[in-house]
Amino acid sequence: MREQIIETVANHLRQLDAKYFHWLGRPLDNDEFPAIVMNDTESNIDDDSGHTLKIEISVILSDGVDSTIAKDTRVLMQQVSFAIRDALEEICLFGKLRKTKLDAQSSEFAYIAGVMLFEIRYTADEWSI
Repeated sequence: MREQIIETVANHLRQLDAKYFHWLGRPLDNDEFPAIVMNDTESNIDDDSGHTLKIEISVILSDGVDSTIAKDTRVLMQQVSFAIRDALEEICLFGKLRKTKLDAQSSEFAYIAGVMLFEIRYTADEWSI
């Protein structure tokens, strides 16, 4: 079930106007912005085979030509939230947006990362992840 959730969410995120990555393990190149990075970080399991899958989504925009990067990041974060809602409705599951955060960074070039934490509830057979 976890893989079905991840694939359904990924399919919806790929429809947005950003490059999609799952577990990106390297710095982004200049031509990879805006980017959406999804990490399925953990799944807590209760005694009744109920799972709570935690998914962290990072929305990353580079400081390009104007100063609207924070606003653009929030707009893309809202689109991500709606995409996840629609994905969960498609497979009849319940989830919640639990946390959002904006973080500005500067290295080779400046960027803003909007980080969102979602929790998705599902049931699975005993010994399933």
